[in-house]
Amino acid sequence: MRVMLATYGSRGDVEPLVALAVRALGTEVRVCAPPDEEFAMLLADVGVPLVPFGRPWRSWVRPAAAQERTRCVAEYIVAQYDTVAAAAERCEVLLATGMSHFVARSVAKKRAIPHRYVTFAPGMLTDPDAQSWNALFGPPINSHRASIGLSPVDDVRAFLFTDHPWLVADPTRAPWQETVDLDVVHTGAWILPDERLLPTELVAFLDAGTPPVYVGLGSMRGVPGDFARVAIEVIRAQGRAARLHRVRDHLRRDMAVGGLPGLLVHLRASLPRLANREPARRDRRGRAGAGRRPGHGRPTDGRPSRGRRGNG
Repeated sequence: MRVMLATYGSRGDVEPLVALAVRALGTEVRVCAPPDEEFAMLLADVGVPLVPFGRPWRSWVRPAAAQERTRCVAEYIVAQYDTVAAAAERCEVLLATGMSHFVARSVAKKRAIPHRYVTFAPGMLTDPDAQSWNALFGPPINSHRASIGLSPVDDVRAFLFTDHPWLVADPTRAPWQETVDLDVVHTGAWILPDERLLPTELVAFLDAGTPPVYVGLGSMRGVPGDFARVAIEVIRAQGRAARLHRVRDHLRRDMAVGGLPGLLVHLRASLPRLANREPARRDRRGRAGAGRRPGHGRPTDGRPSRGRRGNG
């Protein structure tokens, strides 16, 4: 079986698909993702070939005004469609997330293959702004569909989500409240474990006192300049230490100006490594953390939460 996985977004969009790809034993997997070095290295590390889009994800600027969002969607479509359509040839199913939802269903229609929409947060499926999507996103979607001989869509939300989206999130941390119009398949999170050894200074920080509070900014954009200061002050008011993950330059400057003592910032240690501090295994050359155990990308729960098949 040949499966097409497509995503256009930040690491939070890419890494879960990588976790799924390495779990798909006995299946040929193609992954379309941004060409950013971070994602290329992530896929190379687990031996999954990358079918890159032409434009890096980090090159995009978050649109501010409504008309900019419409233009941006048109550009997302141009940046992805040909690559996904070519990679999906002879594939039997297409699974997409991130900004790839703007092209995935059109590709699936042209290739005559099933399509599954994936999201990582239940709030996405209940976005109150969805009523405005027809006006914002309908024109670029339908303009492109007309150019490839497909009929227009009149309900953008239904077009993007389908009526049976997959919610890839922990059921406890991100529960789903049933709705009338969506038959959601709640799979559990898809996590790519990281078994590399934690840096010595980070281990010392964790062992120095009470468990710290982890603050992960992920791919957030538009973070206020005083975010780091406020977060740290609130955490310390509770008698806790703090650890920030992936601190952007302006937040780093904010911390430096305030002289916030006792705060350790380590940019590359991931949250799974903090949660599981077992020593990393050694590969045949004896290098700690260079290898990974077979099937290391296993999702926390590969089954739909209601016990039915995930293929809709």
